[in-house]
Amino acid sequence: MLPVIGAQAIGTGLNTGFGIYQAYKGNQIAKNAVRPEYEIPQEIRDNLTDAEIQAMEGLPAAQKNVLMQNIQRSTQSGMGALDDRKAGLSGLAKLQQNELDAYSI
Repeated sequence: MLPVIGAQAIGTGLNTGFGIYQAYKGNQIAKNAVRPEYEIPQEIRDNLTDAEIQAMEGLPAAQKNVLMQNIQRSTQSGMGALDDRKAGLSGLAKLQQNELDAYSI
């Protein structure tokens, strides 16, 4: 019985060691990897409307900052309303969920 447990322990140790080695090598490869930047081909751009191009590129940084500030102000306003109603922590989870949902848009 004892030799079987020893063999299992050795097998487990080898698997663990190999897993650590794979994680180390994977981290090295990830650090050296270069992510390509996608450029929209001009032919595609020529066939799209301005709105479709903006939708593919996303919001400019300034608009993103204003959007985030408005989301945070909305949450702060909701927290103030909870305080006025002496609601304590009862509505805090819903406010947090609303804020996270707004960020996902």
